[in-house]
Amino acid sequence: MGKLFSILSLAACLMMACNSQRSEKTMDRSAYDVITEKSYVYREMKPAPGPLSDSIQKLKKELTDYLDQQGFKRHMAGKDSLLFVRPINRK
Repeated sequence: MGKLFSILSLAACLMMACNSQRSEKTMDRSAYDVITEKSYVYREMKPAPGPLSDSIQKLKKELTDYLDQQGFKRHMAGKDSLLFVRPINRK
């Protein structure tokens, strides 16, 4: 009987912990850069002077070109904190 009760209480705790809908309505998103689509995030930075700058810029271009080909959208980070949210499909 004790094992059954502990298994049921563990299952109930897991179901409540995985319920993401309850916190979405009350969360203040004003401090976050909210991302809801398939995208990659980048920040514009001034390249540091040095011999590796050219190779780093080339690698960055290769990576962004690959992600663009795969259907990811470019998203420039506007804030320090990011929040990735899946859109909810409600019927």
